[in-house]
Amino acid sequence: MERRPLIAADFRALPKAELHLHTEAAMRPDTAREFAERYGLPLPPLSDAYPTWPEFNRAYESCRALVGSLDDLRRVVGEVFDAAPDAGVVWTELHLGPHLYQGRLGPPEALVEAALDGLAAARGDGGMILGIGRDRSPVDAAEVAALAVRHRDRGIVAMGLTGNEAGHPADDFAEAFRIAREGGLAVVPHAGESGPASSVRNTVDLLTPDRVCHGVRAVEDPGLVRELAERRICLDLALTGNVMLKAVESAAAHPLPALVRAGVPVTLNSDAPYLYGIGILDEYATAHSRYGLSATDLARIAADSLRFSAAGPDLAARMRDRIDAWAAHHGRP
Repeated sequence: MERRPLIAADFRALPKAELHLHTEAAMRPDTAREFAERYGLPLPPLSDAYPTWPEFNRAYESCRALVGSLDDLRRVVGEVFDAAPDAGVVWTELHLGPHLYQGRLGPPEALVEAALDGLAAARGDGGMILGIGRDRSPVDAAEVAALAVRHRDRGIVAMGLTGNEAGHPADDFAEAFRIAREGGLAVVPHAGESGPASSVRNTVDLLTPDRVCHGVRAVEDPGLVRELAERRICLDLALTGNVMLKAVESAAAHPLPALVRAGVPVTLNSDAPYLYGIGILDEYATAHSRYGLSATDLARIAADSLRFSAAGPDLAARMRDRIDAWAAHHGRP
């Protein structure tokens, strides 16, 4: 007799980390409405799909425009970390690109300190990832890396690379990520979302990442998939976002099952939950119901989300028994 299908309460009970989440697009809908009314701005345009990068970027910038003060940023960050435990998330890593505000709220240092204030006041555990856009200069990237390292002791845990991959290879950012790594930060660039497998290869070869955000188009290169598995480079996947941004041809074509079978470590993440209309529990449900991942598969993904996080080995060790018990309870008899 097979056990019943897993439901939201089951996924909530599984201890996990969420490692691929963007600050402005993780804003609570009621907070977005409050900010829109306060500043006389439109709510971000929501859609069932963002088939081109400019369309998605316009929607994302509408989210960022709603953050009108450093207090707003503190609140948004705090609300993300406050909500995480309600989904069984025991560690969160939240991306922030201070340069993307173009000085609108003050210098980058002020934005970082405001975000870290929000983190410090929240009940959920985790850290911030400072990112640099692929369209920025090596000088800008080095400045962000130095800023990130300066705030490591307050909660900056990693450095990221975001933005449209087309025409923006990782070549210009190697020095900045060297600074970040030598400063004790994890390296977690985006690649293989708006760019092909060669973009993932370029990013992996030049930046030596601990994790790659997305990386789904690595499946176009079987040799690269084998290398990701052998080198244990984790892919922080966003199933719904990959479909909505056309990083994969269709939901049916998502490579999650193939990556799991190939032994590539992966994590599940909501990425931009305000824009996608989903949360981390929805991503686990999708992995189970649409892609056929078993309780054992999901427990391994949850364990990897902690193992590859910047939380350190102690948290993963503390959660191991709970994850194993969850898998034993929900697995096939």
